Amino acid sequence: KCFPSYATEEEKELAQGSSYTEKSVFGHHPANYDKLLRLGLNGIRKEIFESINRFGAEISDETVELYASILISLEALRKLSDRYVQLLLEEAVQCANPVRKAEMFEMARICTRVPENPPESFHEALQSVWMAYVLFHSTMEFLPIGRADQYLWPYLKKDLEEGRIDLNTANELTASWLAKFSERVHLDPHQMEMHMTEKDTIFNGCN
Repeated sequence: KCFPSYATEEEKELAQGSSYTEKSVFGHHPANYDKLLRLGLNGIRKEIFESINRFGAEISDETVELYASILISLEALRKLSDRYVQLLLEEAVQCANPVRKAEMFEMARICTRVPENPPESFHEALQSVWMAYVLFHSTMEFLPIGRADQYLWPYLKKDLEEGRIDLNTANELTASWLAKFSERVHLDPHQMEMHMTEKDTIFNGCN
């Protein structure tokens, strides 16, 4: 685990008064995956600029900075998905198995659509949530996936009703998705060592 340096010296000093460090990010509050699925990154960006317009000239510097940081994070998620698209296309070109080649092309298509846009299928919904999860965990934001049965069910239900998927395929996709959560997510092989110190426990070094 390699934690990015993001806090100023003043922020670090202030946090120490509460026995926190810049690595005190552990939590059990899931992200709003339902909103990600409903709006996609594009919809969330639109919501931000609509809010800015409502504030008008009265918008505070603090609010501007908050929205700017959210937009940066959304862009990071889009770029992460783009990298997977590029990797999938490169692997597909070299793949001799026609079935696997077709699967990789389909995965590339899905990663082109989501999480930038709202998913149109159960497969796309799974992929959108996974991308967000990877981004959180790459920065040590250890967030859970919450009630996935609730926010994913509408997409599975629609696919089943419209005949785009059967239960066997849905089970296979769900099993593959769940297996991914057992992986250790490392985006950089140089960051695979443990860089935490005795002060970086979940208790922030407090006995």
